[in-house]
Amino acid sequence: MKRLLTLLVAALVGGCAGGGDGAAPVPRFEDVGAGEAFPIDGAAGFDTRRGYLIVHERAGDPASGEVRVPVAIVRARTPNGAPPVVFLQGGPGVGRLDAANYPTAYPWTTQRDFIVIGPRGTAHADPALPCPEYAEALVADAPGGLVAAATVCRRRYGEEGIDVASYHTAASARDMEDLRVALGIDAWSLYGLSYGTRLALTYARDYPDGVASMILDSPLPHGADYDAESPANFADALRRVASACAAVPACRAAYPDLYQRFSDAVAALKEEGAAADRVAHISLGAPRAVARAPLLMDALARGDAGPFGPSAAASSGTSRFTFAWGLRISVWCAEAFPFRDRADARAPLDTFA
Repeated sequence: MKRLLTLLVAALVGGCAGGGDGAAPVPRFEDVGAGEAFPIDGAAGFDTRRGYLIVHERAGDPASGEVRVPVAIVRARTPNGAPPVVFLQGGPGVGRLDAANYPTAYPWTTQRDFIVIGPRGTAHADPALPCPEYAEALVADAPGGLVAAATVCRRRYGEEGIDVASYHTAASARDMEDLRVALGIDAWSLYGLSYGTRLALTYARDYPDGVASMILDSPLPHGADYDAESPANFADALRRVASACAAVPACRAAYPDLYQRFSDAVAALKEEGAAADRVAHISLGAPRAVARAPLLMDALARGDAGPFGPSAAASSGTSRFTFAWGLRISVWCAEAFPFRDRADARAPLDTFA
């Protein structure tokens, strides 16, 4: 109802949304005062400006209604005039602003402002596209459940007046540029993590004058199709772990013929429907996790469930339900699926994938 009222008001004001007849201009930035509702409070000892970027869902189209994007700006303790740093997180679908609550974890906050954005469509934006049906279908893992859930979400968002085709990386980059202009920033430095690197690359492509510098942590270039390529990439990484283990006598003795036994076990577990839960617990995101990977691969090969703890579905249930699955699907539909090789998409997947 809130969304429909916004659309109605937007349609009535029409061209006046640019500021005529007293209407608030769009784009604009609205501050949130102390004590007012906002996803984060800000870190003690830091001056944090909190608020929302207000933009049209479709750029320049007042009839499309307004989108509210949450923004937290942590002021530098001893500013030296250097460009602020903008944190672009992963996903697509992650919209947490938690980084602004822990500014001491980022050394630049001594001299640079630190800006954290919850992109359009994420949990704290309005509208948000969580698609809880999709999260439920992931846990249930029923045949055809994901497609059915996505269909339900798309229909519902359409009935609410949300144009899901307006939620993609280029639109988020345009939101960033509107924010930069609204805040009066000449140029800023982009710190992208995972999918945030694709957003940074998109922004640099479309608005190069706004970029002072970029840090791309775990890059996701435009040519990569993450969901299609990640299973093969992960399998290759595990082969490398097994190969490194075989090169160390003690590891080779403890875990002989590691990858072959592991892959055979995955094939067997796939028939039981339990492969994904076990494999999801094998992380390669840090040195300690890589060091533990042979133990977990061996345990899976031996059928020992002890080291794996609760199922992946249970242990990640909370994050699954706060993740903006609707946004993720919208981004991939716009940017990945149309360009995926159809022959490969129809070909049978290997056991690991």
